[in-house]
Order: sequence, then C-alpha cells, then structure tokens
Amino acid sequence: MSSKTLKKLLLSLIVVGILASFTARGTFAVLNGSTNHPGNSIASGSILMANSVGGGASCYSDLTAVNKNVNTSCTQPFSTGLLYPITTSTPPATPQTTVAYADMTIKSVGIVGGTPTNSTLPATLMVYMPNCDAAATTGAGFSGGTNPCCPGDAFGAGVLPGSAGDCPTGSLDFFIQEYTSSAFTTPLSSCAYPVQASSCTFLDDTLGKFFGNYHDITHYFSLGSIAAGATRYFRIGVAEPIDNTSNNLQGETATLSLYWHMEQ
Repeated sequence: MSSKTLKKLLLSLIVVGILASFTARGTFAVLNGSTNHPGNSIASGSILMANSVGGGASCYSDLTAVNKNVNTSCTQPFSTGLLYPITTSTPPATPQTTVAYADMTIKSVGIVGGTPTNSTLPATLMVYMPNCDAAATTGAGFSGGTNPCCPGDAFGAGVLPGSAGDCPTGSLDFFIQEYTSSAFTTPLSSCAYPVQASSCTFLDDTLGKFFGNYHDITHYFSLGSIAAGATRYFRIGVAEPIDNTSNNLQGETATLSLYWHMEQ
C-alpha cells in the first residue's frame, strides 16, 4: 500500500493601513487524487478545505475543475476601517473601529461533484505569512517612516526578512485567537499566537515576530490537528501598539498575506 502527502493552501491577502482602509482577496488551492488498477486499487484519501469570513458563505478550495482548484473570489477578511493607537493590551469588544478583526472559519470540507463533502483524512493546520509589504499610506499627509511589518527593512513589495527570526522591535501588534464556535463569543483559554497561557492580548512587536519567523513554505506556524470534517474558528487581530507615542507608524501601510495550509 502506498501513500502520498496531500496538501492544501488557503491564501488570504490582507491590507492593513494606519489611517487607511482595509482591502483583501482570498485564494485557495488543494492537491488530492487517486489511482486505480485492474484487479486491485490504490486510492488516496482527501484533504479538502473551506473558509468563511464573519459567518458569510463558505468559499471552497476545489470549487470547479476549470480553475485548477484555485478560487480567487473569496470574501475579504477585513471590513473598511482605521487603526489608532490602543490604550490597553486587552482586545476591545466587537464591533470595533480602532483595531482590525477578522473572524475566520476553517473547515475540513470541500466540493466533490457539486456537493459539500467532508475530508476523509485528519490533517495538521498551519499558517504562514509569505509577504508583508510596507508602503506610505496614500493621502495620509504624514509618514512616520517605520516599516510596520519588519522595522528596519526597506519599504516596497516582496521585501522579506533576511532569515527566520524576530524582526527588530516596533512593528504592529498581531494575534490569532481560537474560539469555541461560530458565535465568536468564547475564546479558548490560551492564545494560538503569540503563544500565551491565557486568551490573546495585544503585545508589542508581534507582527514583526510572526513575519520574521514564519514567512516561507519551510517555516509554518502549526495550529495543531484538525479532524476530518471538523471546523475551527479563529479571530485575527491587528492593532497599532499602545506605546507608539512617537507616531513612527502613523501614515504607513502594511500589505500582508496569510497562507492557511493543511497537510496529512
């Protein structure tokens, strides 16, 4: 009996602008298959993936055959809004206009023959950030001059940290909090990222630490296992740091991507 590794990628492009708006798109891809031979058969299982944002309609990785398992019309994760310096590390309740939240539902399910179908294999759910592009916010009138993704790095598209490791201090705040249900009212007792024994709070330098350590296909952040057919719920939070008294992040934009990845 042979086996193959099955992978699936879920891409959410997120634009975070200080004194700017949020825009995003989503892309999905999945690899799976089976083989059959006269007299016997060898067949792989399937790992399928779907996501929805804010309780909206599911967007499936394998929506149609003609798009080669890529779906480019998924709901953007962030609504239009502004970032302002926070006054406490405790995440404010929703709805919120001073920080950015995106509620993501990740399902181990896809479309097979036009019908929503559960994956047949468990998988490990992982996420990484292949880019975080810094630019001056158009029309802001003031530029603080600090790269909000990885302070000290150049501004522009495609600039990556030189190696896997924490970026210098001074980036935006960032967290990934898992919840118990689609209501997003009860967080788990621990924070997925940054790893904390309690629920997530906004901590300094966390976007730079995530981007610095998890920015390519060989450096995923593991979110643990997801059972075949299961659903998990995550809130992504982005904020301007509580101690940004120098305004060095004001008038800057961070355009970042999150790849959600399942592997068995």
